[in-house]
Amino acid sequence: MLKKLLSFIIVTVMILSVIPMVGVSAKGDNPSLDTHKICLDPGHGKNTGATGAMKWGGLQEDHYNLTISNQTKKVLEEHGISVVMTRTSNSYNPSFAERAATAVNNGAGTLVSIHNNSSDASSANGCGAFITNGNYLPNHAARSSSLGDAILTRLTNDVGVRRWEMYSVNGSMTYPDGTRADYYGILRQSKMHWLNASVIIECVFQSNYNDVHNYLLNPAKLTEMGTAIANGIMDAYNIGQVKEEQYFNNIDTSPTTCLNGSELVVKMSRSLIKGVDTELSVSGWSVHKEGVAKYQYQIDSNGWKDLNGWFRQDVADVAIAYTNCSTLNAFQQNIDVSSIAIGKATIKIRGVTKENNTYEIAEYFIFMNPTPGTTSMTTNKDKYTLDEPIKITATGVIEGAWVGLFAPDDVPGQVSSYCWFEMHNGTVTLNDFLKEGIYNSRGDVTPGTYKILTFVDSGYNVDPNVPEKTITLLPRKEFSVDVPAADVTDMTVEAGDNIHIAGWSVHPEGIASFELVVDGTSRTKLTKTTRGDIFAAFPSYESVCADLYAFSHNFPTYALALGTHTAEIVVTTKTGETYVIKTFKVTVTPPAYDGKLTAITSGITVDRTGDKVKVTGVTEMLDASTVAAMFDGDCRITKADGSALADGYVGSGCIINLYFGEKIYDSAVIIVKADIDGDGIVTGKDVIRAKKVMLDMSVEGWSEAGDINGDGVITDADLSFITNSCIK
Repeated sequence: MLKKLLSFIIVTVMILSVIPMVGVSAKGDNPSLDTHKICLDPGHGKNTGATGAMKWGGLQEDHYNLTISNQTKKVLEEHGISVVMTRTSNSYNPSFAERAATAVNNGAGTLVSIHNNSSDASSANGCGAFITNGNYLPNHAARSSSLGDAILTRLTNDVGVRRWEMYSVNGSMTYPDGTRADYYGILRQSKMHWLNASVIIECVFQSNYNDVHNYLLNPAKLTEMGTAIANGIMDAYNIGQVKEEQYFNNIDTSPTTCLNGSELVVKMSRSLIKGVDTELSVSGWSVHKEGVAKYQYQIDSNGWKDLNGWFRQDVADVAIAYTNCSTLNAFQQNIDVSSIAIGKATIKIRGVTKENNTYEIAEYFIFMNPTPGTTSMTTNKDKYTLDEPIKITATGVIEGAWVGLFAPDDVPGQVSSYCWFEMHNGTVTLNDFLKEGIYNSRGDVTPGTYKILTFVDSGYNVDPNVPEKTITLLPRKEFSVDVPAADVTDMTVEAGDNIHIAGWSVHPEGIASFELVVDGTSRTKLTKTTRGDIFAAFPSYESVCADLYAFSHNFPTYALALGTHTAEIVVTTKTGETYVIKTFKVTVTPPAYDGKLTAITSGITVDRTGDKVKVTGVTEMLDASTVAAMFDGDCRITKADGSALADGYVGSGCIINLYFGEKIYDSAVIIVKADIDGDGIVTGKDVIRAKKVMLDMSVEGWSEAGDINGDGVITDADLSFITNSCIK
């Protein structure tokens, strides 16, 4: 009877390995799944993926994959399309089988796996795709090919990414019908789970400088790539509804020319000359679903003023859907700009709807230049060692401009007391002046208060258009880190211990934040504190740094993986500049076990050589009370599904959470031979699971639990042992 039962189990496993898991046609169309329901798979996860962008200040691949996927999901859902994600954070990395199962379990028939490529050849660039081969489930392959082509077309046309190719690659394994399997695990699993279509999209290359800087480091381009992938999916299936735009904006090239509008705010630059250009002519149109009550403009942060509005028939002919704009759809006015000072200004134009809602229409970035043949001084946003950053500009046909910088008690006119910089028809900043001045009788300029004048031509005549200014030069920045100490570059802590961090910094722009950055990605704001010694030593910074200049923080390490991490203390100024004031290494080690872990059961081995302690039962199952005794009861047992196990058998995949005082640390993995699915018993399900592992090692399951004879692979000899365990 036992032999007959054994034969039945083995035959059943063999049949399951070649017969589809659901009732579908031989060509691979699965009526139980909705092809138009999309499963988005942000590639990788906790294992990061490609890291090439990090050398240019970027992040690891899993970050970009998730960012692009979130935008794709947003656009698809805006068009009424159902979307499911295989992961929503970078804290975990599902197996290929889990990703495909996520699609099936949610009824999605299409899986799009989003990645960014890498190559040893730094010149490799652009977008491409991997699609399933046609050896097995040809309908799946054909549909995947059309899907990949549509997405790549969008990435090329809408974003500008160079297209390289679509590939289908055979691997060394085979499908149940004997044909060669797809090389990439996510494509294999898509077929094994009978999805209707699947494709891997490689957006750009992390290993290419231009791809990284033009796309990955550009948030707008990341958004464009996510949108392009969504549009490609909708193109392939001819699905999705056209989004009804709330409004359209346009600035005319001339008052009588009507261009195609865009929902985006129209932005443009205008260069004007002080005293010559006293008006700026603005003309354009805008329509809104709510109707437009009036148009307004604003110069810098001054109040809003009404614009002259009117009706244009050509606009009505173009925007026929905006019926609420039958009386007002355009504006035209000459705006008085005579009061704008030399330098930069912004003029904004907005609309006010009939429901009293406002929306942006356009932004004019004004550059007001001085009268030709003069020099000027303007405050700008560049970063210099000044309490009021100054830019000095000379325009017109002149031999050159000279700049004088002198202390308040110096007498103007005595050349020996001046610092000079020669400038020909261009721009110079005080930063250049202090570092590179070629006529500097004073020597190095030290921090302090100075007056500044500009001169033109060779007669040293003071330019009447430029008033005298008083400026204060400050040191660039000062900082010190007390903990870790200056001579400490490496530290070792037990998992769960706190790292104490303390220090200070001052900067002329003021401090916005202190952060601890771990491995270039994880950022933690440090707790601010006060210190009486700082402003006593640096009184000139008290006004700009009064709200933040020192920190003292206890950083817990329980969230850090075991191993060595790079930590940086980073300062961000109020204008967005960042600088590092301390870099050090942190090595996280497991907590001491205090001799609590012992092998007290026959046939049980304890491996303490890795990051996690591994407890292996060879011939018998372990009950919960036995495992608890091995740790003196100071533990919590969690099953593979995350639930707690208080009694009963402990199976493969169970995690032992050890308690050390107030610390909790995942330190032990139970692996029970033959218990493949980790439910604490050995049944025919374990035989089926082991058979799947033989076919594809990427399938979920504890391979060590199925390797009964310890030769590193799962073979028929292991299956025989598991089968005997089932019917024993």
